[in-house]
Amino acid sequence: MDTTSDRLEARLTDDPVHRGQLAARIEGFAARHALPDTLAVALSLCLDELIANAITHGGARSICVSATKDGLALHARIEDDGIAFDPFSDAPPPPLHTPIDERPPGGLGVLLVRRSVTDARYRRENGRNVIILRWAWSRA
Repeated sequence: MDTTSDRLEARLTDDPVHRGQLAARIEGFAARHALPDTLAVALSLCLDELIANAITHGGARSICVSATKDGLALHARIEDDGIAFDPFSDAPPPPLHTPIDERPPGGLGVLLVRRSVTDARYRRENGRNVIILRWAWSRA
């Protein structure tokens, strides 16, 4: 894993230790850029959720993550070698109106990602899944 003062960059495998190391790097990135606490938590949660899904459901073994801050916008990119899957259009929405003890597992993580970002996009590029996330905020 590598970070610079302007950018967060990490290469991970499906080893759970790497996800823990990434969480610490995200914390450092957020501190260096004075990100609002809610944004730092959203970045960490979204990256962790999407990486976990790529590994668990997509069979990803190689994941590249990057994040940059540009003014009042934060951009993150996740790229993996798992099976083709667009979590924003292929994943069924969770049945939120069904009692929790009757719901099938899954779906809430992607819902949380969708609700926390300003924009989320997926594409398949060179045999890899690419997810682009963006958060925009105001000074107020």
